[in-house]
Amino acid sequence: FSSRTAPITVISASSHNLIWTEGPTLVGKELFFSDTVDAKIYALDVSSLGEEIGTNEKNERLRLRVVKERSGDNPPEDDSWRAEPGSNGLFLLPPVPSPTKDNPNNLLVCQHGARRIAVLDITASSSENKLEERDEAVIKMAIPLTSEWNGRRLNGPNDIAVRQEDGKMYAYFTDPVYAWLE
Repeated sequence: FSSRTAPITVISASSHNLIWTEGPTLVGKELFFSDTVDAKIYALDVSSLGEEIGTNEKNERLRLRVVKERSGDNPPEDDSWRAEPGSNGLFLLPPVPSPTKDNPNNLLVCQHGARRIAVLDITASSSENKLEERDEAVIKMAIPLTSEWNGRRLNGPNDIAVRQEDGKMYAYFTDPVYAWLE
C-alpha cells in the first residue's frame, strides 16, 4: 500500500486564520474550499499569487487567496445569528463550450446563507487561465441554480455530488436544517 501513495502536504487551517473548512475540490493545480463560518471560498496553489501561508515538506512556498467573499450570499444582517453563513460543498462541473470564453470552469456551490445551490464561474481565478483584470468581477457573482425542491425551500445545502448519464446531469446533495439555525 505505501508504495502506491503519494506524499501528502498537510496545512494547519487554524494557524492560517481558517475557521471551519469544507468542500475541497481540485481544479487543475488549485484546491478550492469553503470556510463556512468566515463565509469565503479560497484557492490554494503552490504557484499562485496571494497570501503566503507557509511551506510544505519540500520547502516550496504555498499560497492562499480568497476567490469569493460572502460565499453564502446571505444578507449582511443575517451574519449576527447564522452559525455557518458561508458556502460549504463545492463540485467542479465538466467544461461546457461557451461562446464568450474557452473552457469555463464552473463550480456548483452549496450556499448555507442563501439556502440554495449556485454556479460560480472560477475561470477568471484559475492560475492556468489568466484573464484581464476587468474580468475579476466575474468570479464574485454566483448565479442561483435552485433554492427549492418540490415547492419547499431548501434548509442549507451542505455537500454535493454530480453524476452524468445519457447527456444529463444529476445532482445529489445533503440539505440539513442546522445550516440556518443559531
